[in-house]
Amino acid sequence: SLLVRMPDDLEIVLVVAPGMTVDPALNGFTVLDADEAMAMHEREPFDLFVYHVGNSALHVYMLDLMRRVSGLTVLHDLSVVGLALEAQRTGEWFESIAASLGGEGFAELAGGVRAGTATHQQIADTASLNRPLIVRSEAIVVHSGWSRARVSALSTVPVMRIPLGTPIPSRLTPSDARGILGLPPDAFIVATLGEGTTAKRIDRIIQAISRVPEDSQRASHLFIVGAVPPTLASTLSDLAVREGVGAQVHFTGRIPLDELGRFGCAADACV
Repeated sequence: SLLVRMPDDLEIVLVVAPGMTVDPALNGFTVLDADEAMAMHEREPFDLFVYHVGNSALHVYMLDLMRRVSGLTVLHDLSVVGLALEAQRTGEWFESIAASLGGEGFAELAGGVRAGTATHQQIADTASLNRPLIVRSEAIVVHSGWSRARVSALSTVPVMRIPLGTPIPSRLTPSDARGILGLPPDAFIVATLGEGTTAKRIDRIIQAISRVPEDSQRASHLFIVGAVPPTLASTLSDLAVREGVGAQVHFTGRIPLDELGRFGCAADACV
């Protein structure tokens, strides 16, 4: 939504993951994969690489570019544990996970990783693993003062706060939102919004629902709103069944932003 508002005299090239398509509204931009972008840069250097990085496996493709060319990093999530673990699995993280943990001062957990005894959940609960991104940046943009304070403490380059620009949606009452989405009007609805990752600790929400009194448990529903990696989705589904709340846990998959907002309006609690 911001790209189409940029001045016409800026020559902007979009770099996307292999096989990824872009919104039709961006058809006027040159779209390249990482290898094509690097080849173009070697022929005629770009003025600036801007990396939009969050805690998502979808962003693994840009890590090799960050290794080769520093730039402005827009850090959408303070914790990038999910990104780092997936990049380690594919051999694209900057260093070993143990080294990243050691760089944050978690020597004991780093030792657990080397010994093969540390779990992904322990890493997600303890660390952010953002240091390798920070040290490869010429400047950093975050979206909150809380994030800026923490990133600034780790960085020697400028860290700027730019709040997320988003259109103000029309107001919906919870009952209206539930009606539009077809959700039960009297249920207690908990929602997680956005991509599901281990860092969100969705397993704890499922366990919490299973431990409330039976009448409250039957009335409670958890909606996991957004894309969830298949392995994590299977793990959470199995956990819900074991805890006796399989019928109360729902996965929507990736949905349009306006529909995601409706789930936020409809929920009694967003986690």
